[in-house]
Amino acid sequence: MGRVAEYAGPLQERLACDVVPVLLGNGTPTDSSVFDGVDGVVVGGGMTPGYWECLRPRQP
Repeated sequence: MGRVAEYAGPLQERLACDVVPVLLGNGTPTDSSVFDGVDGVVVGGGMTPGYWECLRPRQP
């Protein structure tokens, strides 16, 4: 989680915001409730296409 500051710093220099890291990986879908009340999402570093697999909406 040491790289969070690389992404959070520039955002927080420009606007007041809370940065909450959500770690993604291994293709497991993310619990969508972690994004309740979120105004924006930044995805960076690593295998961005693989992260989409964790973030994309699932069909019931």
